[in-house]
Amino acid sequence: MKINQFGLLETSREQKESELKDLGFLDENWEKKTLLQLWQCFLEKSHPEVQNKNAKLKTLMATHDANVATFLASGKPLTQEVFARVGLQLLGFIESVDYEADHIQKFIETTNLSFQYGMPLETNIDLIHAWYNFLAIHTKSGLMFIDFLGSKGFFREFTNTHLFFNGKALPVFDTFELIREVVYVETDEDTDEDGWNDLVKVEIIRPKTTQPIPALFTASPYNQGVMNAVADKGLHDVSGGVQKKSWSKKTVQLPNRVQGKVRTPSTEEGESEETFTQALEYSLNSHMLSRGFASIYSTGIGGMESEGIMPCGEASQVASFKAVIEWLTGDRVGYTNKSDNIPMKANWCNGKIAMTGKSYLGTMATAVATTGVEGLELIISEAAISNWYHYYRENGLVIAPGGYQGEDCDVLSALTFSRRKQAGDYYASRLAFKKSLTLLQKNQERETGDYNAFWESLNYLKDVGGIKCKAVLVHGLNDWNVKPKHVFELHQAMLKQGVQHKMILHQGEHIYINNNRSLDFTDMMNALLTESLLEQPSRSFEQLPQILVQDNVQAETWHVERGWGLDTPSELSLHDNTSGKQSFLDAYSKDVAADFSKNPHSFSEEIVKAESSKTNDQRVFLALPAFDKEVYLDGVPELQLRVKSNTDYGFLSARLVDLGEAKRLKKVPTLTGETIDRGFGFKEEGVKEILLDSPTSEKMIAIGHTHLQTEKSTVVEKEVYTDISLKLQPTKYRLPKGRKLAVVIYATDFDFTLRGTQPIEYTFDFDKSQLLIPIRKVEHED
Repeated sequence: MKINQFGLLETSREQKESELKDLGFLDENWEKKTLLQLWQCFLEKSHPEVQNKNAKLKTLMATHDANVATFLASGKPLTQEVFARVGLQLLGFIESVDYEADHIQKFIETTNLSFQYGMPLETNIDLIHAWYNFLAIHTKSGLMFIDFLGSKGFFREFTNTHLFFNGKALPVFDTFELIREVVYVETDEDTDEDGWNDLVKVEIIRPKTTQPIPALFTASPYNQGVMNAVADKGLHDVSGGVQKKSWSKKTVQLPNRVQGKVRTPSTEEGESEETFTQALEYSLNSHMLSRGFASIYSTGIGGMESEGIMPCGEASQVASFKAVIEWLTGDRVGYTNKSDNIPMKANWCNGKIAMTGKSYLGTMATAVATTGVEGLELIISEAAISNWYHYYRENGLVIAPGGYQGEDCDVLSALTFSRRKQAGDYYASRLAFKKSLTLLQKNQERETGDYNAFWESLNYLKDVGGIKCKAVLVHGLNDWNVKPKHVFELHQAMLKQGVQHKMILHQGEHIYINNNRSLDFTDMMNALLTESLLEQPSRSFEQLPQILVQDNVQAETWHVERGWGLDTPSELSLHDNTSGKQSFLDAYSKDVAADFSKNPHSFSEEIVKAESSKTNDQRVFLALPAFDKEVYLDGVPELQLRVKSNTDYGFLSARLVDLGEAKRLKKVPTLTGETIDRGFGFKEEGVKEILLDSPTSEKMIAIGHTHLQTEKSTVVEKEVYTDISLKLQPTKYRLPKGRKLAVVIYATDFDFTLRGTQPIEYTFDFDKSQLLIPIRKVEHED
């Protein structure tokens, strides 16, 4: 077990004393107390759940033969060893199970706990520094100790007013008396063509306080539920093959952005007339609720009980979410209901907002940020799409996001058009939605896979220069749904445009990491939100690492890094000492094709194996020489291939593979058995960690796909070699000494491409081919 805390902020001596006084650990007589008396005071304050403090002190061991109560009575001097031993027990570690009493320092070093072991502990000032530091250390269950005390009721006697510790807001606000209310915000467009500008439903959860508070806004098209059955019926047939590109230019008509009539608000303001009980809440938002931040959720246009139709990432959708922020800052009107035109204001909001969320939710955070809307101070964008073409297409091919074969923009639109859940409301909007869906199906040009004006309109990278807020980008290096290219290109665009941002790259798939045990993700986000939205002068954005990367070899290990893709690529030969020319035929038997179509995950397992009876004849497998030292792959692998086919068109897929028997990290996080309390008896959540799995022989590092005709100038003739370049997904990957890279080249990918399995033969000249990949020595800034 390792605990990595990057969110511990530098704090002055005066600030430490001030915060401890605010928390009640230091009273006006603290300087007159002996060292033991002050420590006893700290320990008693650490048990807010009981009145008989002495009974609790007897449960803690101080030395091999004395509990804390006995030790305090003995008058023996407080040592670093005693302080640390008692501290470990308070943090939830079990003596003789998690650690041995005779090896406390070793345990602290092994688990990476931020104890200042070895520092002097002779004066009250020394103890104050040690105790302040201890309150910030993570417990076994993944909370700072001061937050853990909050989950035991430490802050019950405090008023609902912001309180801070080490640059972070504390769980002072009562989550048993949360206000849940609804507002309907008016947009500037009439997408459902009823003559009036669309209203969007906004759900608000906020603590009861008279103090102005900031808001965390999660823009989620899924928030009011989804239409799975409708979307499943709309899935596209993927049994067809690719075709030769004609490059005939098709007309793309983007949706008309029509403004309807604007409602006239009544002269008297009203309060919310509607509440709700259940919401698809994000636990980071819930964590901050108890710390004095409101949680805001909306589907935008097209969601159940909103107006409008549901697009897919388009400008009208982004504008509807932007409108919510404008309402929060007082720059737009919202109503108590959809019919009476009674205005409702967010008088409780301090006008500072952050956007949060993963996948589609994080995508909308990025998109809204590009509008430069006032009041948006920070986005925490996780596993977000930065360019929709790269989500559903790649290099002229139709590509499925991992796990969702047959999906496309139109299917996602139908899935999230939750107005359909209410028959009467759907009846009124059905024709407008059908019209929108028809246009969407035409514009996405699934029959060609080409980039056009429609896809250009869904490319947020071109608008990064409009971002005024700070950003945190979070992404999985093994996310094959929203692939790493999205965050890599967004990071590069932000660097170019000077957008201040942090980046956290984990080894998970398409997941949240706010309940990860080995990283203080929530603490870091708390610090950034507190600084950005509550204007606390903690310099957290300055102090936190620019880039954090989870190690792929050692579990629970994170590194601070300087950049991504900064190194000059190395050239690796693809000649495998057999023959310079190799071929494969992209044709599977009916039984094998049917099996892989039914279970595409099994295809992804088979295609990367050194020996696979099911895929050997449909690929070229190139095992490169073993590395004689550890290397670090850092950037975009690129295959430069000389290839010909027995026809005048075709496509290729490729995977870069780590070969060698070894324990590797599991694909999905494991529940550790501990739970995190997001306040005081509020929204408990299981703690997870990505742990090492049983030994395996291989692991995919990166993947890519391309049509042979990627540009009009690319000429593909039957049985004539042509040179193509295929960039795989960007990576950060540590390859230990003795391991090999393998390159697998094939065509049909049952997980991602169309499954036509056309009997096309591909031949490669590997004497004229190579792999370009940024390789550098392992040098982390730990």
